[in-house]
Amino acid sequence: MLVLWRTRSYEPPAQALSTAPTRYTEPLAALPSTPRVPSACFLFITRTISLTKVRRTMFDIEQRFNARFHYPYVFLSELEFSAEFQLKVRSIASSNVTFALITHNWATS
Repeated sequence: MLVLWRTRSYEPPAQALSTAPTRYTEPLAALPSTPRVPSACFLFITRTISLTKVRRTMFDIEQRFNARFHYPYVFLSELEFSAEFQLKVRSIASSNVTFALITHNWATS
């Protein structure tokens, strides 16, 4: 099972930094009112037989993090996902879930 995470951090404007690089001197009103949400997803490369491990992993992710942020899940496999697998995975997720096949050509190129 593979889970990837990508994020971008907020860079303060150059004029906002004081002589000490760890001190932020610009007033709070000048900061963005809504922080940018990183564009990311949870990517699982798995098989239907790994349902128990996938559900346990997703439950931990949802409980500790994703219940607040609602990042989507993407599941990839070389075989079709069963209807039971899709139903049980979707019942845990607090966000969109996408299932896709890895073709033989994609894996070898």
